[in-house]
Amino acid sequence: MRWVPVTVAEKTEVRHELEDVLTAPSFVNSKRYPAFLRYVVEKVLHGQAEELKERTLGVEIFHRAPDYDSNNDTIVRVTAGEVRRRLAAYYDGHGAQHAVKIVLPLGSYIPEFFRMEGRLVERGFPVPMPAARHSRRWVLPMIAAVAVALLFAGWWTFRETSVERFWKEAGPASVILSPGTIVTSGFPPVVQYGDSTHDSVWVSVESSTAIARITRMLGAQKKDFSIRPAASLTLTDLRTNPVVLIGGFNNDWTMRLTDGLRFHLCPVKAGRYFMDREDPKNIWQSHSNAQERVLDFALIAKFHDSMIDNTVFVIAGLNKGGTDAASEFVTTKRFLDLLDRQLPRGWEKRNVEVVLETHSVSNKNSAPKIVATHVW
Repeated sequence: MRWVPVTVAEKTEVRHELEDVLTAPSFVNSKRYPAFLRYVVEKVLHGQAEELKERTLGVEIFHRAPDYDSNNDTIVRVTAGEVRRRLAAYYDGHGAQHAVKIVLPLGSYIPEFFRMEGRLVERGFPVPMPAARHSRRWVLPMIAAVAVALLFAGWWTFRETSVERFWKEAGPASVILSPGTIVTSGFPPVVQYGDSTHDSVWVSVESSTAIARITRMLGAQKKDFSIRPAASLTLTDLRTNPVVLIGGFNNDWTMRLTDGLRFHLCPVKAGRYFMDREDPKNIWQSHSNAQERVLDFALIAKFHDSMIDNTVFVIAGLNKGGTDAASEFVTTKRFLDLLDRQLPRGWEKRNVEVVLETHSVSNKNSAPKIVATHVW
């Protein structure tokens, strides 16, 4: 049935479904279709459906001039038609059993949402057979053993995982996920603060993958979130909500807020690298060889920033492979379990920086490896 999400929780459901859709093969390898679908869905969730007109979409998403000729330039109509087709194919296949569905009606740029009400499955339980008589001397020990087992099971069930501890400070306020702008070449140019080139709303495939991983994890922890490109963030936003900064040299806020940290990003004309402020000899720099094997590094950080008086999470690779590996690391229990064993007890309540190393061949990353940590 058609459904209009009203509450924060309901809108979060839609955003989770959106991220699932955008990780499907029919969307993840495209730049145009995810940007279009994300834009129109967010506009509806913000109560701005009336702004979804062809000319507005052409200007806002595809950067056409305000007076462009929409009769000759049909990019909005063509994109909408293709998004509509891909959504239909998605829900005919992988998304057929999803509880929430996103539909782009024919002849409209305003998406509609449908909630498929699930049915409770009636489960039968076997009728217990009469128990054989036992000697009373076994009753009390058995009760005691069962009680101990239940207590242990309860403790284990409610024990926080390493993933939950890492992300514990991402809330209770809505978390802002803020990716940098898209990189059109293998190695993006050095970002200068205030660079006007950050007007684009495009994000890279790796940033989209990071967003999908993190939103899925936040959803599992019942945390609300929104997605805002770094170029649109203000100090007021950062002072109001915890923020997850995705990307390094293509994200101005990552550059600004990590500049004073021990492990920080260093852009230079000859390249880019991470440096250890306490020991400048420690430099982590990306390089590749003739076999297209790329050595990349990433910075993960969780800290309280005094300027904005709020919590900041950073997921930043020297290049796209590093960012991809870092987002996998911070959302995967087995990786964070390794970090948990290396850090001092109570690290989840303190500021943390981690430098990761990863290798990639043909855009496939190896498992990230911890090479340096700092807790303060």
